[in-house]
Amino acid sequence: MPASSPVTKTVRKSKPRTFDMSALAIRAQLADILASPEFSRSDRLCRFLRLTVDWTLAGRAGKLKEYVLGKDVFDRGSGYDPSSDSIVRVEARRLRTKLRRYYEAHNTAEVLIEFPSGSYVPVFRKLTPAAAEQREVPAAHNVAVLPFANLGPEPDQDFLCDGITEAILHKLATIPTLRVVARTSAYRFKGKTGDVRKIGQILRAGTIVEGSVRNFDDHLRVSALAIKVADGYSIWSGTFDRKIEDVFVIQDEIASAVAAALHQRLGPAAATKIVNLGAYKLYLSGRHHWDHGEFELAISDFRRANLLFPDYAPAFAGLADAYTWLWFVGLARPGEVVPKARQAASEALRLDPQLAAAYVSLGALTCWHDWNWDKGADLLRKAIELEPSSVMALTYYGAQFVIRGAFADGMVFLQKALRLDPLSVQTHMLLGWACYVQRKFDEAIDWLKKGLKLREGWRLRVLLGWAYLRKLHFEEAIEEFRKSSSQKSTAFALSGLAEAYACWGKADEAHSLLRQLDTLSQTTYVPATSYVYVYLALGEMDEAFSWMERACQEHATTLPLSTKDKRYDPVRSDPRWKSIVTRLGLASEHRSALA
Repeated sequence: MPASSPVTKTVRKSKPRTFDMSALAIRAQLADILASPEFSRSDRLCRFLRLTVDWTLAGRAGKLKEYVLGKDVFDRGSGYDPSSDSIVRVEARRLRTKLRRYYEAHNTAEVLIEFPSGSYVPVFRKLTPAAAEQREVPAAHNVAVLPFANLGPEPDQDFLCDGITEAILHKLATIPTLRVVARTSAYRFKGKTGDVRKIGQILRAGTIVEGSVRNFDDHLRVSALAIKVADGYSIWSGTFDRKIEDVFVIQDEIASAVAAALHQRLGPAAATKIVNLGAYKLYLSGRHHWDHGEFELAISDFRRANLLFPDYAPAFAGLADAYTWLWFVGLARPGEVVPKARQAASEALRLDPQLAAAYVSLGALTCWHDWNWDKGADLLRKAIELEPSSVMALTYYGAQFVIRGAFADGMVFLQKALRLDPLSVQTHMLLGWACYVQRKFDEAIDWLKKGLKLREGWRLRVLLGWAYLRKLHFEEAIEEFRKSSSQKSTAFALSGLAEAYACWGKADEAHSLLRQLDTLSQTTYVPATSYVYVYLALGEMDEAFSWMERACQEHATTLPLSTKDKRYDPVRSDPRWKSIVTRLGLASEHRSALA
């Protein structure tokens, strides 16, 4: 661990101290520590750590004396005498030891919290990626659930295997003290075999859960085991022979058994609801289509699932998710899909008020469509509370901080999402987007190229083209926009190409592409911002503002990006621009979560 540095004496100011990282990053690390197996059962040490960190961040470090801690943390009375009662000194030594053990076991920690010898004031340091890599095996409470293997002859039973896998994953993800690798990354190993230790390192998991499913007649045999990555030994295994309609009970039992093997316990949940198996398979098919960006097919499956089983909340949440993403990525008119997304999410919460996925959709809609950023953030926080390992909740929550100018806070949550989903194209794309918004274009390009190595995607190409444009690398930008062109992304490709030619000073080519965009808009939804970007690049500001007004009216998802996007710099002093920013709810741009 890094050596401690002396604590400065400028701690008597009433305003909070400043650090080389955001206070939210420190608090996020504190939350991880308090929820860890090393600390979760030690109430006194948790109180000690929480109070000292809180007071230091609040600028009260000068008051962290032995007498005060004895009274406020260890409930000693007003007659407490530190010279005759060593409780604070003894517990401080225990705290230092526990923290050392925590950081030895948790190799993904990004912030170091430590106490110099003889001091009760914590010191905070940012851990570099190199320091994290030097630590060895991921902690056991970092869990990956690999896709269960189908041992039966029928390929359509793959959906049943996926359902068992996903259910176990989501149940474990509700435990705050576990970090559960997201489905996207875990499913990269579907149908593959390999060294558990290597898989664990790739997924940053210390425990791997795997299993198999065999279906014969109307019975299931499900075998599962949890393996400790450090030594390859099984810490739990079980086999379940049940009727096929008991699949939902089996999922609960496996998740509970794995949690118990890790000395955890599933939180209280509603009684398992028996779901129509046909509806369940349609739901799983919908999730499969959603994972591959086939949102219309996903909507069809979720709707059919709801018809077969109207009380199945996850199918409504899936429907909300698919409609939200059709709008979010600019493939459908907001007025056509947003009301459907909101209705489906509300119905999901009516059926299951503890369903995190529904809060995620509502939070996203409230932020990016309604421009009610505080309320949307509250909904996303609720989703994170219900499912701490929800990558979608973490990424949306981080993204709204980025939009509002709290970049350090946003990156904390986006990086946390990456740790849970290291092989996700979506997470790499959002990190590239966040760097683009911060005008760190080289970093944005690096993240987007890493995403493209995982899987080709037109959204990655469009963002990459934007990043190259901001660097005035016109030929590279044009190449990316051409590569992005597909049936779905034609509008984005045309807009990107027109903007690139306009930035390059080739106005005739830009106007020609605008005419093609006009023709396309007669049969396909073209977001108003697609025109805004081109007219800004051409310097035709009246046309640009006309299209900005349309973007406001249609609630185009990329419009809130404008408050930080470099391409809008030429109009920031225009009164019309200030009016738009006010309507976006972003007039106060640089708010932090703790400001």
